[in-house]
Amino acid sequence: MSIRDQIRVLVEQGRLMFLPPANRLDPIRRSIFLGPDVFAGVVGPWPNEQAAIRGKALRAYLDRFTVGDTIPICLEPYIARTAYLGRLHPERNEVWDIRSTYPSPGLRIFGRFADVDVFVGLICRERLPLGDRNSPEWKWLIGQCKTDWRNLFPAHNAVFGGDIHDYISTNVIHI
Repeated sequence: MSIRDQIRVLVEQGRLMFLPPANRLDPIRRSIFLGPDVFAGVVGPWPNEQAAIRGKALRAYLDRFTVGDTIPICLEPYIARTAYLGRLHPERNEVWDIRSTYPSPGLRIFGRFADVDVFVGLICRERLPLGDRNSPEWKWLIGQCKTDWRNLFPAHNAVFGGDIHDYISTNVIHI
């Protein structure tokens, strides 16, 4: 079974959710699949107005990926604070974070690429409590992301590459 077939099965089981653009008329040029908890934070229902504002802003931010907007990404950990997507240390783990900074508090969605233009977001956390990139919290989240991936995709590795286009086919800036 291909990884795309496995994703379809996981969506049918409710273990992953496809996130289409909020505006159903927008094109779908890339795909984001989210774990149920991350999906709920993005689409609601939310417990309060502050969570609703944050969730709607995160949805709009993720839509930039899905509709194929040009996004800056960084393959090298630690050097691109302004990247939309960054590969985390150590690179061999192929764990990435989508970095949503507005509104405060900033959020990070930890995930991996299942294929070119297919991102699977498994964990979402506020940025500030994580501390610096060498903190035990970061290491734990990277390990947890890998564990969650193995539980969903026991027969498939995440994409491993050295070129930006191994992950995103078009409309990408390497920073």
